[in-house]
Amino acid sequence: MLTLDEVQERTKKAGVPIADRTFWKYVRLGLLPNGETVPGTGHKRFFPDDIPDRIVQLNWLNKDVGIPLPVLRKSLLYLREGEHWHFSVIRQKPSPLDLIVSWAGIMANMHLVHKPNLDHEDLTVLLQRLKTMFEKLGVREPSTSLPTQESQHQESPQHKEKK
Repeated sequence: MLTLDEVQERTKKAGVPIADRTFWKYVRLGLLPNGETVPGTGHKRFFPDDIPDRIVQLNWLNKDVGIPLPVLRKSLLYLREGEHWHFSVIRQKPSPLDLIVSWAGIMANMHLVHKPNLDHEDLTVLLQRLKTMFEKLGVREPSTSLPTQESQHQESPQHKEKK
């Protein structure tokens, strides 16, 4: 558990300084938890250890990708990788925007958002996480294989008859 000062210190180190006012705005909008008080610590609030990463993620999605905060609020269920869909009380099918927010959130969690290019290792990990995301949605890989480029270029029997 982290204090607000510790959260701000970590986000600043990550390149995303956050003012008190912005932090509490995120809390009011429901994008971050309200924190909790611990007996014997006065009026200090403590926040989960992942809050700095979530702030970096929200900042990137809002400022760099251009997704407005109210839209992020609506898609909040899909922002937290590993918790969305599977543990949701209200099971709902994701919208296309929910999937975009989730995918962007995964990339932010992997600290890929400021990389100029993704390498093979990045893409491999992203593919695995994408598969996991779709498995949680109940989507499985098709049992039939997709057509290869070679089979797509072969002439069909109907096409040969027309010649």
